[in-house]
Amino acid sequence: MKNTKWTREEILTELNEFKNLYENRPIIENEGGMKSPHMFPAWFVVKKLQPKWLIESGVWYGLGT
Repeated sequence: MKNTKWTREEILTELNEFKNLYENRPIIENEGGMKSPHMFPAWFVVKKLQPKWLIESGVWYGLGT
């Protein structure tokens, strides 16, 4: 299993990358879907763990995934 103990500095660095991605997202209207406070942890964990498989349990315009 990959390291799951991330430092504050590592999270903040990744938050800056996510911020840039989120500001340039292709779908602006996402009412009813995930917002940035939910997207960041999901994005961060998937990026760090790099699972072989990821099962999507639902989408709202596809923005969260």
